[in-house]
Amino acid sequence: MNALPEEKDNNPKCHQCESIKNCAIGRPNKKKEDCPMKFFPEIEKEALELYQKDEFIKRSTGVASIVEAKGYIKWPRLKDTIEYAKGMGYNKLELAFCVGLHSEAQRIAEILIDYGFKIVSVCCKTGSVPKKKVGVPEEYIMFSKTGYPIGNITCNPAACLFTHYGKTFFSMDLNEIKRMEYEKKKQTK
Repeated sequence: MNALPEEKDNNPKCHQCESIKNCAIGRPNKKKEDCPMKFFPEIEKEALELYQKDEFIKRSTGVASIVEAKGYIKWPRLKDTIEYAKGMGYNKLELAFCVGLHSEAQRIAEILIDYGFKIVSVCCKTGSVPKKKVGVPEEYIMFSKTGYPIGNITCNPAACLFTHYGKTFFSMDLNEIKRMEYEKKKQTK
């Protein structure tokens, strides 16, 4: 029995590239077997057209570049987000967070409010849709030692809908919050 020929995998694998830094300095190594620009050169052209023609992308890229130049490696990511949002002229930010990170989300919101932003937020369990209602088998629903169901509500049943209504979200981790608080304390001393 003859084996079928191995199918060529044209999926990008930048995570495996030893020359990835070349892209960051403007010298991509398109000779690499898995280089997406080798397989999809039209994407590079289309992306450049977007940068040149789309006013939002041009503006966003400009603001992001300024933030990067001012704070790269110096600022925590939350400070980058704040400076980017200010540069874009945003006064309202929307925060999506995991219910397990509720206290961290509160701290992020407080920091963002201190910087003058209005905050709208949504938790991953918003909507309270039981996993059983979306077809998750009973054996994969967790229960506490006393028999109370835990982890039985799906993530993002309603939060997903916010994206359909033009909402956008970002998330931050605890280390970013701690760094941001540290930076703020340094500024007040």
